[in-house]
Amino acid sequence: MNETTLQHALAEAQRFTHAAVDELTEEARTLLARVEAEVRSVMGEAQESGRERFAQLGAELVRLGQRLVKLGHRLEKMAVARKTAAPRRKKAARRETPRPIEAPH
Repeated sequence: MNETTLQHALAEAQRFTHAAVDELTEEARTLLARVEAEVRSVMGEAQESGRERFAQLGAELVRLGQRLVKLGHRLEKMAVARKTAAPRRKKAARRETPRPIEAPH
């Protein structure tokens, strides 16, 4: 693999990563907008419905919070994969012959 091909592959991986981050960011913004709308709705209805509605709000916030945590984990995995993918490509580019497959022990 020559340097130009490696640079192209790295640029492609960066484009993919940026697109995925943009997609996840948009999803997070959408979730935030939903949470804000839910909070405004509940606050408006709070005087009428009391504690029961706040319990529903709490459950909804927990559910949305869990989705945000999952989203964060996905971003973290992408960041780790991105950091570890680049060195592997560089090592593979340096090898001229493939390594033999080792027998399982």
